Amino acid sequence: RKAPLGIDDFRPDPVSLALVQTTDMENLGSMLRSAAAFGIKQILIDDKSVDPFSRRAMRVSMGAALGMRFLALPDPEQDLRLLGSRGVVSLAATLAPDSLSVAEFSASDDPVLIVMGNEADGLPLELQTASTQRVRIPMGCTTNRNSMVDSLNVSVAAAILMHELTQRS
Repeated sequence: RKAPLGIDDFRPDPVSLALVQTTDMENLGSMLRSAAAFGIKQILIDDKSVDPFSRRAMRVSMGAALGMRFLALPDPEQDLRLLGSRGVVSLAATLAPDSLSVAEFSASDDPVLIVMGNEADGLPLELQTASTQRVRIPMGCTTNRNSMVDSLNVSVAAAILMHELTQRS
């Protein structure tokens, strides 16, 4: 197994994925599988997340982890700020009511990094602040905004964001 690359090895791919404090192997594996489906090959991952090469994550990803380019995020807050200074637009996935709907996000030619958090607690506020923009997926159908569901599973939310953003690039 190769050691993860460092933050200085970040490539300006159109869309990349960052996983922070992702502690469920199945969710992590599902996000890697979705990333592969949408052509995303660069994954940034912190040391609080589960091992993407664990048996369960590997199985759920259908082996997609083997084709990914992993970069370590030893200090996610500082690393997001560093990437921002290099022209990377980081999008923090959040449920915050003052966040921007992903449909309203205006993509540029700059590389985009989708930042996903923990299944139970979401993305820590300091990482939302360190990100370029906070985005959310609107809940409820277009005819009835009174949805009984207030959030999505992290891997489902990541897949929606990856789909939305790779279609624009």
